[in-house]
Amino acid sequence: MIIRVKAKTLNSLTVGGGTSIGSVDVSFNELGIPGSSIKGAMRTAISKAIEEGEVKDYTSCGEIEPSKMKDCDVCRVFGYPNHEGIVNVHGVKITPQAVLTRVAIDDKTLKAMEKSLFKQEVVKPNTEFEFIVEVKDNASCKEIKLVLLSLFYLRLWRLGRGGMIDLKVEEFPQGCDFSELESLKRWLWE
Repeated sequence: MIIRVKAKTLNSLTVGGGTSIGSVDVSFNELGIPGSSIKGAMRTAISKAIEEGEVKDYTSCGEIEPSKMKDCDVCRVFGYPNHEGIVNVHGVKITPQAVLTRVAIDDKTLKAMEKSLFKQEVVKPNTEFEFIVEVKDNASCKEIKLVLLSLFYLRLWRLGRGGMIDLKVEEFPQGCDFSELESLKRWLWE
């Protein structure tokens, strides 16, 4: 089953790629935003929501290190070693639009670090893009709901290097009651 998602950047968004030869220190990933980056952000967002008690009836081991992952609801849906999960994200089409000059901040003092200017490729705020969340057809209503909840909490988490996005789901999968998630059908940050 396919869940079509519309998204828009709320701030300057960077999904870092490898080093590039040129005038930019932090280049945008050559692939744009890989679906795996969005899937990983969805996984982290729902894991944090479960960990903080905002989402009940689901389990999360909270691990990002594959060797430490356990058989929890989040791992069963998003995958873990020797288990591919039931979700894939693809169809993301977005490219960088600007280069910003930034300065690194010392986390302890919250002051600019000396000789720490860098250039970063970004997608500008309010840029809209789309992606597809594909869920295996044999997924249960509870598993599909976890996927939708992960999209809901992604709006409160981050994508890439501290970027935030808003998103909305075009149409919910049929056959299950997702009425408590109706807010996913509209932008959260309008």
